[in-house]
Amino acid sequence: MSATDVVKLQLNWPIDELNQNLSSLWGPISVECLPSVDSTNSELQRRFKDFQQKVASIRKTEGEEVAQFIAAPATLLIAETQTAGRGRHGKAWQSNAASSLTFSLGIPVNLSNWSGLSLVVGLAIAQALHPDIGLKWPNDLWMRAKEGGLPGPKLGGILIEAVSQAQMHDSSATKQVNISYLIVGVGINIAPQQYPELDQAMACVQDVLPQAVNTEIILPIASSILKALEKFQDNDQGFLPFHAEFVDKDVLAGHAVVLSDGREGWALGVDTKGQLLVKTQDHTEAILSGEVSVRPVSRSEPLEAIPSSHPELVQNSVAPVIQQDNLDQNQISSDPS
Repeated sequence: MSATDVVKLQLNWPIDELNQNLSSLWGPISVECLPSVDSTNSELQRRFKDFQQKVASIRKTEGEEVAQFIAAPATLLIAETQTAGRGRHGKAWQSNAASSLTFSLGIPVNLSNWSGLSLVVGLAIAQALHPDIGLKWPNDLWMRAKEGGLPGPKLGGILIEAVSQAQMHDSSATKQVNISYLIVGVGINIAPQQYPELDQAMACVQDVLPQAVNTEIILPIASSILKALEKFQDNDQGFLPFHAEFVDKDVLAGHAVVLSDGREGWALGVDTKGQLLVKTQDHTEAILSGEVSVRPVSRSEPLEAIPSSHPELVQNSVAPVIQQDNLDQNQISSDPS
């Protein structure tokens, strides 16, 4: 194999179709596919830094009046392979051309309310795929629980990062607005894969859509994300307008849980701000951010300990575990690009 063969795309991606359809939803979007990159999120971050340097140079040579009208380009960046794909807290995300779909969407946004954004993106992806695919707070894609069992396993995750941008001119009004550059990284298992290094089972889209291929489902997924982001941006209510739809996809609600500090309780779902609600022995606690990791653990308490005010929560006698970690301020959600 020659050196040039190594960098060729292995699959036939519908770049023109993606460009045309996505641009009709959001405005001009550049669509690219790379044979390999360390991380699509990292690549878009590097490009945004280059963009900032360009704007700074224009500001010096041509003045603020010119620089304020320059917006960061919207980009959909797909990678067939990631050599250093990452999730939150530096976790690695495995991917390959045939079995995975990994991409990042970078767009300038003007948001007044960021609450629940990561849940909204996850909801858009799940709705674009299959009814049997649900969401595990704060935003992993999981298979729904079968009757009497726990949810899972996981088949995908999301990493959202936001970079502040200087005040820019709003072309629709004579005012200055604060624009952020939003990077939505997505990693989804499409076909069965073997990960000997992982201590948990993994699901894939082909478990419920046997004919699914990454080059075909990228369009409905990316379109669904853009539509959700447009709706999110156009209202100042944050997660509230999406709450009822998320409830329908929530795989944690109704399951016994154990908090990372050892306290036990029951997941009651999420509130209208996107916070996870957990009923403990003393009170109901709202968890704003963190990482939720679900695995079976033994229970010592009898099922009668489940709060009588929530009899619908009596489902099984094994509990997922909730691990709480503080998020980096620029990382809004889960796994992985």
